[in-house]
Amino acid sequence: MITLRRRDISCERAVSLVTAYLDGALTRSASARLERHLAGCPYCTEYLAQIRATMGLVAASLRTDDL
Repeated sequence: MITLRRRDISCERAVSLVTAYLDGALTRSASARLERHLAGCPYCTEYLAQIRATMGLVAASLRTDDL
């Protein structure tokens, strides 16, 4: 599990945590800090949406390729 030590996080740090967040690899408190950052940052929120979409497309592609 990844733990954050500082109260607030930067956009650079938020971006580096997105994959771990989506994988459920952050501690509850680290997830909460990231979510607070996302609530106030449209840029990181958009980045998260893009990564989610990419992961969805890759998963769909893998399922299609397995047929």
